[in-house]
Amino acid sequence: MTDPLIPPGGAARGLRVVALVKQVPLDGGSGDLDPVGRLRRTGQDTEMNPWCRRAVTQAVRLAAGPGGHSTAVTMGPPRAVDVLREALACGVQSALHLTDPGWAGADCLVTAKALAAALETHTDAEVILVGRSSVDGNTTAIGPMVAELLGLPFVGAALDIDVAEEGGARVLRATLQSEEGRRAARVALPAVVAVAERSCRGAKASSDMWPGTDRIRTVSRRDLGQTGPVTSPTRVTGARRQARVRTPVVLSGTLDEQVEQALDLWQSRTEPAAAAAREPVPPRSRSTPL
Repeated sequence: MTDPLIPPGGAARGLRVVALVKQVPLDGGSGDLDPVGRLRRTGQDTEMNPWCRRAVTQAVRLAAGPGGHSTAVTMGPPRAVDVLREALACGVQSALHLTDPGWAGADCLVTAKALAAALETHTDAEVILVGRSSVDGNTTAIGPMVAELLGLPFVGAALDIDVAEEGGARVLRATLQSEEGRRAARVALPAVVAVAERSCRGAKASSDMWPGTDRIRTVSRRDLGQTGPVTSPTRVTGARRQARVRTPVVLSGTLDEQVEQALDLWQSRTEPAAAAAREPVPPRSRSTPL
């Protein structure tokens, strides 16, 4: 049976790409928890996770050309459909919305299991792109978990991504960003790739450009064969606010004026420490014990 998310003939010619996207509270949200330890999300303005915007940009680029196809997938409450509508406005061709009251409060493992099941059942993706992290949870876990559940290689965070034919098979080549610097990676497809923040400009479209929902398929737990109560192994036992220790400074004016302000600010903060470091060390008295 042919899945309508996969265009006929697409398997032979174009690259099939999926971007996993998430709806998050605007500016990361308040961080407040409800009585059962879940992040409060009701009543807050929302947007597409900034890192996911990069995944959408790369998905549209990689799927461009004859036979290519791009799909956006999200898991969330009914209003999360908006991130899929925006992804469609940015060039993604179809979308999948995993939504079910039973998934409310799902942790990373439950979320990854649902996403993996949906990818396996409803797509034929060669490249699965995820944002490196999300501004509300910041776990960086969904990509590696989905890859493990699907038995696929995982690479990230990727700055540059391209796909090539080698020996009759498709391989993904990427430049990865890490604390140690940059390094090259090469994996056979299919694969899961986390996209780095600086990889490209994030996809964005104003709400008046968002299409309707005719290209969005809704999937429930029952559709994925998941029944019974959802058991998330993660439990939040407490939380505390991190005290702010830095005072933010907003620069204004022209670019040259802002550069001058930044230099003045840097000098005012570094010169006292540098001066203290240049002060001569007083000679040790002979009576001072070693």
